[in-house]
Amino acid sequence: MLREGDTARAVGAVLALYGAELYGFLLAVIGDRKRVDATYGAACARAPSELAAFAETCALRLVMYAVAHDELARQGELRRAEATVFLPSDESPAVRTISRRPVHQRTVIRALRVALSREDRVLLILRIDRSLEWKEIALVTLGLRAPRMNLVRESARLRARMRVVRDVLARSAEAHELPR
Repeated sequence: MLREGDTARAVGAVLALYGAELYGFLLAVIGDRKRVDATYGAACARAPSELAAFAETCALRLVMYAVAHDELARQGELRRAEATVFLPSDESPAVRTISRRPVHQRTVIRALRVALSREDRVLLILRIDRSLEWKEIALVTLGLRAPRMNLVRESARLRARMRVVRDVLARSAEAHELPR
């Protein structure tokens, strides 16, 4: 559709495939539906130009995540400090794992995630819940226009950051006496 110049139809198809997933991602990071609606709307408005520019070089799903992440940064949502509720999508491995645990443990796990910075939550969501590869996460966080040579360095930085996040979560889980 994009090759044929039918951008509107292509964007509609991409949003039909990934719209709910992206909305869930934004909701997990922001938590407030009004602000999520505004961020999601802005990302959807930018989708036609970004998809047309990058569809040949990136997976459409990645383009949409990069646009959504960029909108989070543009609207200052990555810097906001207030707590939010983690709401992973139903198909994510985190939901299947969390839902088998007793209610108290699920509450603690959600609280541990909420205690993370928004950047760390974005990293955790993209890597664990959405199963993106490190270079894909680097592309999302650096932006679609970032030089490709920076992706390797950013990927290494993100892997190191994820080790720190995992250690923090593991220590917090031990403090709350959660089994691994």
